[in-house]
Amino acid sequence: MRAAHIADLIRQVQQMEEHLEANPLDAIAWLPGQLAWLSDPGPYPKLYRAGVRSGKSLAAVAEVQWRCRGSHPFNPTIPKGPVRCAFVTTDKQAQGVQIMRLFWEMVCKADLIEGVEFSERTGFRGHVPVVQYKNGSSVTWYSNNAGPKALQGSEYDYIQIDEPCSLELFEECRNRVRNTGGQVGITLTPLHLPVPWLQDYCQRGIVIDHHTPLTLENQISPLTGQIRLTKAGVPWDQTFIDELRATVVGPDAAITLDGEWESRVEGQYFSCFDSGRHVVDELPDVAMDWFLGVDYAGADRPMGMAACLTGVHMVEIDGQNWPHFWTLDEVVMSGHSTMDQFSDAICKMLQGYGLEWHDLSSAWGDNPVKTKFQIASNVELTKYIARRIGVRAIRPRLLSVKEGGGASSVSRRSKDLRSRWMWQEMASDRVRIHSQCRTLIKALDLYDYSSKHPYKDITDAWMYALKPYWTTRARRGSSAALRVY
Repeated sequence: MRAAHIADLIRQVQQMEEHLEANPLDAIAWLPGQLAWLSDPGPYPKLYRAGVRSGKSLAAVAEVQWRCRGSHPFNPTIPKGPVRCAFVTTDKQAQGVQIMRLFWEMVCKADLIEGVEFSERTGFRGHVPVVQYKNGSSVTWYSNNAGPKALQGSEYDYIQIDEPCSLELFEECRNRVRNTGGQVGITLTPLHLPVPWLQDYCQRGIVIDHHTPLTLENQISPLTGQIRLTKAGVPWDQTFIDELRATVVGPDAAITLDGEWESRVEGQYFSCFDSGRHVVDELPDVAMDWFLGVDYAGADRPMGMAACLTGVHMVEIDGQNWPHFWTLDEVVMSGHSTMDQFSDAICKMLQGYGLEWHDLSSAWGDNPVKTKFQIASNVELTKYIARRIGVRAIRPRLLSVKEGGGASSVSRRSKDLRSRWMWQEMASDRVRIHSQCRTLIKALDLYDYSSKHPYKDITDAWMYALKPYWTTRARRGSSAALRVY
């Protein structure tokens, strides 16, 4: 009798092992943040916001697979019949293939029709891959890079977006589930592509925000009472969390670890700035491409009119060319200054180094600022510069650094992108500031990332100049590299 009982237990264990091998999702000890998001029945779009390596993509894959099977352990309200789902990844290459691999590892292969194949190099087959289930459900794969037009004309019961996307794509996803009464799910860390529009939607209740910071409580599964482990078997206990917080530094630590909406800085933003290393008295005697950045502010700003001139040259390091940035000079004036005065100072700065306006590779300016007495803008500054140098139209044009839709969204996105990029370049020792740029040097010691900081304008102008390097969409002129004297 005892032998028969043991044999029965062994058989049950074998059956359980076979079941979990075929259905890996049933073996997951889900964490509090994952459970809260997975249990959200809608109808509002739901967001799972957390730091990196917090199981967001795993939760996204599980949500889609359970909906396709018509059986959801944490949301019994999903449709039982066949459903059409869409999965939107950042791209079709690196991140897209990684998510497809996770989907393939977690899916029960017996649920899929014959012929569904996964490639480690390209993911699922097809220009727009479709994974089909035997019960009639399907998952169509898109990329954020393809834009909202890729989804036009389609209709889905559920759409999953993994990692940040554009507002236009999100709205198109909402349109595609509206007729079916479906839901949109988002899983992300607000890194690399800032999403101020999504933060606004969450604050207004348009999207339900399931924010899960990195705490010990959030690493313990309510299903098992056990703490989460790394793949190497290390527990995510308080010691491990403290080590992470000690080693993950920089302005994006709060985003990387806790999934915060934006960088949180106490004191100096450019904490990597070292005047002994980054400030120099001379520039290298090499030809450089030259870039100008301009910022405008209201009359109440004592340093509201600012411009920075920066040269760029390529340096070969370990067989790879890296741009190095040398800021040569600055113009800093009161917000009361006129466009005539500002243009005069900029032209004199250029001429002092033997540069003409047409020698610049590109020039970038801020959004217009209107005061009681004047409008400070790229258009107005262009008129005065053209008049001063005796031409009808200046080349290169003075372009807007914040081109795009919704002004507040573009402004915030631009600030986050350029600031993170510049912090990394400075930390990588590819930035130098000439000692005569006294205001900029002081700004790097004091600027704290706040929008009203007195040194914000000069740091903005400094970073505006290098837009061709912190965004891939910027345009550069065809001017030759020049030495200055």
